[in-house]
Amino acid sequence: MQFVVLSSTKMLLCPSGHLDASYGLELERRLGSLVMSHPDRQLILSLEAVESIDSAGLMTLVSAFRLAQRSSLAIQLCAVPPELKIVLELSQLDRVFPIHEQAPGPMPMAA
Repeated sequence: MQFVVLSSTKMLLCPSGHLDASYGLELERRLGSLVMSHPDRQLILSLEAVESIDSAGLMTLVSAFRLAQRSSLAIQLCAVPPELKIVLELSQLDRVFPIHEQAPGPMPMAA
């Protein structure tokens, strides 16, 4: 999972692999830490390197949304692969998160 501060107002988090129960917990902890340590920045979550997502992964996204809402932050998704976009549409999370085609700025190198 890569993290990049893009500007004084934006940060980018790039999870990779399978967004399931075990990885979802790690992502949720990281998101919580980022929200607490950077309360004034918008969080962009790039899903470009995420291969699959299950119901636990979807719940991680919902938890992230709620956490951000409590902190008056916005979370956006970007670079969502078509197979994940279908899952987001079926779960109606595409109505909750703004989704952008590409990630802003240069992408970090993969871990």
